[in-house]
Amino acid sequence: MKYSKDTIDIQITSCLSGQYTQIKVRDNGIGIPLAAQRIVFDKFERVITRNEDAKKKVSGFGLGLNYVMNVAREHGGYVSVESVEGKYSEFTVSLPLPVENEE
Repeated sequence: MKYSKDTIDIQITSCLSGQYTQIKVRDNGIGIPLAAQRIVFDKFERVITRNEDAKKKVSGFGLGLNYVMNVAREHGGYVSVESVEGKYSEFTVSLPLPVENEE
């Protein structure tokens, strides 16, 4: 939401995918350049966009997505991003389904 356009549209969905439950959060923001998608989860990383004015107006330390990634990993899951500059970003948190005990 920090990097969204004037009119913010957030979609949150969930689904099952194999042995994982997935939570997807999609916005209509300014998007993330393809090269930056590889580093967006790195600690202290703030994405450089073509719209530098947007970055200057946004406060933060580049920790939020790193925290999300670490929490997902601690639970045996992972986080991914899909983004198109100028259109949207979609983050998917995938967490393993609980294993039922066989008795």
